Amino acid sequence: MPAINPERLKQETAELAADFLDPARFVRRLEALLDQYADRIRRPGHTGAPAPLLPAYKVAPPVMRQILLTLTPLVEANPQVALTLADALWEKPFLETRQIAIRLLSLYPVEDSIPILKRLHRWAKPGEEEHILEALFEKGLEPLQSQHPALYLETIREWLNDSQVQFQILGARALLPLAKNPAFENLPLIFRILVSRILDAQPPLRPHLAAVIYVLAERSPQETAHFLRQVLVLTDNPGAAWIARQTFELFSEEIQEKLKETIRNR
Repeated sequence: MPAINPERLKQETAELAADFLDPARFVRRLEALLDQYADRIRRPGHTGAPAPLLPAYKVAPPVMRQILLTLTPLVEANPQVALTLADALWEKPFLETRQIAIRLLSLYPVEDSIPILKRLHRWAKPGEEEHILEALFEKGLEPLQSQHPALYLETIREWLNDSQVQFQILGARALLPLAKNPAFENLPLIFRILVSRILDAQPPLRPHLAAVIYVLAERSPQETAHFLRQVLVLTDNPGAAWIARQTFELFSEEIQEKLKETIRNR
């Protein structure tokens, strides 16, 4: 891994920032900087985590932190330029360029939600790199989720109601960070959005729905158990029972027995 001199890195990122208003030049300079600090020895999989599908420079975290630290005030001062730059970075099929694009999007003023929603639809696609989707939903769109959850949920409904299971999976994955967010308290709304999908959950979708239900059960065991019992009464789809079983450990023995009895009596 290339050695990192903090003062030199600050100077290099300052030079990068000088091209912020010229997206084409900025992207070229950024690619050169990432290439300079690329780890050409480390092989994927050594950390124990699945390797990203996108090619990556594998730069050290301090390099990415310094780049993002340098860019933050520039984005806040020039949000429209930052959007153009984010689009240019997204077009580069590298893990780091898309991570930076997501960071730029997260800093865009959430009062102007339309450009954010456009990029949500444009960037979140079935088959997209999992690491990138996770970063987009959990970090890039966190301001939108916090300040305009209704707008965010409209996209989730659209995906969950799509006839293609790949888009349903997108919807479940996008819902997960909102379900985790303690500031979002309208859990009944999440249950209403989920019910139709759990009733007929296809096998590829089930683990993603179970992940959301698990989080909801952690936050509100009573509400979640009540929801699961209602769903189990309405369907004999084995997927609904499988999803319920993934949450049993979070409930009291009494609630577990009630859920098991509901499953047996279907």
